[in-house]
Amino acid sequence: MFKRTLCVFVFALVFFLLPRPAHAARSLAISADKNVLSGDEELTITTVISGFTSGETITVKGAFYQDGSTNYFGFTKSGDNWIKNGDPTASQRKVIIGDWDGKLTVKSDFGDSGFIGEGEYKFKVGFYYTTTGGNLSSVNWSDFITIQINQPDPTPTPIPTLTPTPKVSPTPTPKAANTPVSAKNSQNNSSGSGEVLTQETSDNPNSFALDLSGDSQDEGKVESEKSSNKIGAIFLVLGGLLLFGAVGFRFWKAKHSKKVQTEP
Repeated sequence: MFKRTLCVFVFALVFFLLPRPAHAARSLAISADKNVLSGDEELTITTVISGFTSGETITVKGAFYQDGSTNYFGFTKSGDNWIKNGDPTASQRKVIIGDWDGKLTVKSDFGDSGFIGEGEYKFKVGFYYTTTGGNLSSVNWSDFITIQINQPDPTPTPIPTLTPTPKVSPTPTPKAANTPVSAKNSQNNSSGSGEVLTQETSDNPNSFALDLSGDSQDEGKVESEKSSNKIGAIFLVLGGLLLFGAVGFRFWKAKHSKKVQTEP
């Protein structure tokens, strides 16, 4: 009995007095490829990890913030997607220790309330790991670096190009030829022969053209009447001659018959 008690005592003494291996705390140290971000430029973060177990999965996200503020903002690239800092932890990027190259791609989030204008901001990486009880840890932070953030330049408003309107040359108005007025037409006009004066549609508003259609018709009528009168006179003369000849013949015949009757 005494020996058994002595063995238990020695075992307990050895268990509590011998040093146990210490588990190093998980930590991240970070650096950036630039210290100035303009607009939507991307920032590449390189991490140096320690205290992690190869093969374990951790969740990481980038965070910009003002000194003394916990209003974090920014985007972290996960595959082809950009994950907002304020999105749920389950949506953030997950990496496997040993397969991860230790790099993160991040950029500013100008629409977040944490961004208060151009200036210097601090940046750090938050990470979560799985505890021994199988739960996700609270957020842990890396050390920080300082980044100058500049807003995007305003997009210039394009100035519309004015297309000159082609000049259209006016179509020249043809000038009407001046019609010479003969002395005869002038006399006919003064005697009221029915000719009409028409004003020319030319550049000279005082020039006129004579409408001679009425005079032409009158001249044709006169010529026709003259021809008819000549023919009538010829027939009248011929008729007179024939009548005179017939009367003379009858007179000669009657006289000749009377002479024949008086002869023995």
